[in-house]
Amino acid sequence: MILEGLHPEMKGSLSQAETSKKLKDMLAILRSRQNDSGAIGLWRSSPQTDPFVTPYVVQYLLEAKAAGVALPAGMLNEANAALRELAANQSDDLYTLRLRAWAVYLLTRQGEITTSSLASVQDTLQQRYPDTWKTDLSALYLASSYRMLKMDDEANTLLQPTWKQLSKAYDKAWWTQSYFDPLVQDATRLYLITRHFPEKVSAIPPQVLENMVKSLKEERYTTYSSAMSILALESYSAQVAAQATAPDALKITQISKTKNVEPQLISSVQGLFAKASFTADAKALRVENGNDAPAWYVVTQAGYDLAAPKKAISRGLEITRDYTDEQGKPVTQITLGQKINVHLKIRANSKEGQDNLAIVDLLPGGFEVVQQTAPEPESDSSDENSDAAASASWQSPLAASGSTWAPDYSDIREDRVVIYGSASTDVQEFVYQIKATNTGSFIIPPAYGEAMYDREVQALSVSDQKLVVVPADEPAVAKK
Repeated sequence: MILEGLHPEMKGSLSQAETSKKLKDMLAILRSRQNDSGAIGLWRSSPQTDPFVTPYVVQYLLEAKAAGVALPAGMLNEANAALRELAANQSDDLYTLRLRAWAVYLLTRQGEITTSSLASVQDTLQQRYPDTWKTDLSALYLASSYRMLKMDDEANTLLQPTWKQLSKAYDKAWWTQSYFDPLVQDATRLYLITRHFPEKVSAIPPQVLENMVKSLKEERYTTYSSAMSILALESYSAQVAAQATAPDALKITQISKTKNVEPQLISSVQGLFAKASFTADAKALRVENGNDAPAWYVVTQAGYDLAAPKKAISRGLEITRDYTDEQGKPVTQITLGQKINVHLKIRANSKEGQDNLAIVDLLPGGFEVVQQTAPEPESDSSDENSDAAASASWQSPLAASGSTWAPDYSDIREDRVVIYGSASTDVQEFVYQIKATNTGSFIIPPAYGEAMYDREVQALSVSDQKLVVVPADEPAVAKK
C-alpha cells in the first residue's frame, strides 16, 4: 500500500481513501501493541516482547514516513528508545547480535551518531564468531551504517565478504533462522546494497536475483520475506531504471490460437512494470526486452478451486475438524439460529513440535461466529505484576468450553477464523461456536494449517459432508 503512492502502476483495486484508511487502521493496531518502553508486542502490548518485532516495525514506519504517511504521534520516538535498549543488549548469540546490528542501522538511518554502538557490536561479533560473522547479515547492516556515517573505508571492508557471497546459489533446501530465511537474507542484502552502495548496482551478480526469483516461484516466502523482496526489487528497479539506455523497451504480446489473427500487443512498460491481462484465446505470450537490464515475468491466476481437495495433507502438522451440537452430538442438519460447536484438533507430528502456526478455518456459507465472554484477569496491587498477569492470562474471545489449546492470538474475518499459536506432539483442541443465519445446504470447507515461517509445514483436513440448515419449525437431525 505504501509503494502505491510512489508507483501508480502498482495501484490495486482499493481507492486512495480506502488505502489511507487501511494504513491508518494498521498503524493504530501497531500503536496499541507498543508498551511503556516503546517496544512492540507480537500480538498485544506486553512487558516482555519478541526482540525481532520492534526493528521490523520501525523499518516499516521509516518506509511509511518516507512515502508521506502520517505516523501516530510519538510512536517512532518511543520505538527508538526500545531500539537503543536492543542495541545495547549484552547477549552475544549470533541471532541477537544480528538484531542489535539492525537496531543500530535503523538509528543511524535517522541521523543518530552510532559509532560507539557499531564498535561494540562489531567487537563482540569478532570475538564470538571470528570465522563466520563477516558473511552474516549483521555485517552488511554494520557496513550500511558506516556508509551513512561517511566512514567509507570501514563500510567497503565489511561489504567485500558479503559481495563475494552474492554469486553463490543455494539448493532447494528450506531452512529458517528464526525469521531470517534465505529469501529474507537475499532480499535484505539487495535492499541494503542498492540503497547505500548505489555505485555497485550495475555489478550486482544476477545470481542473487535468480535466488530470489527461485524462492518466489517455489512459494518459499513469508510475510516478512515478501515485504523485504518488494523493498529490494523496488530499490533495485529504481536504480536500474535511472541507468537504463532504453527504459520503455519491455513489451508483452499475445499470440492467438485462432488462425489468421495477428499477434496483439497487450502491454508495455508503465513505470516499473509491463502489466496485462490475456484472454482464453491465448496460445502463447511473447515477452520482449529491448533493454540491457534483466527482466522477469510472473503469471498469476485468481479464483476458487473447481473441486474440493480429495486428500488430507499432514506435513509436520495434523489438523481435524468436527461439528457438534451443544450437547456434544455430531450434527449434519440444524435449525436456523441454532448454535453449534466447532472442534479443531491439532497435533505436531515432528519431534520438536511446531511454532508460529496459522490455522485457517473457513466457515460454511450461511454461518457466523459467536464470540464468547472472556473472564476478567485477577487484579494485582503491583502495576508491573498486573501487566504481566494480563498478558499471561489472555484468552481468545472465540474459545468456548472444552478448549485445551491456548493460542497466541485469534482473528475473526468475514468468512473464516484465523488462529495463531504453537503445536506440541500431543493433541490439542480449540472449540468455538458458530450460528446458522441462513437456510440451505452448505458444503463444509476444509480447515488448513501452516507454519508462517516454514511453508513446508502444512496440514489440510478433508470432508465431503454438508451442513443442512432448515427453518426453525422443522426438526434438526443428529448424526448417529
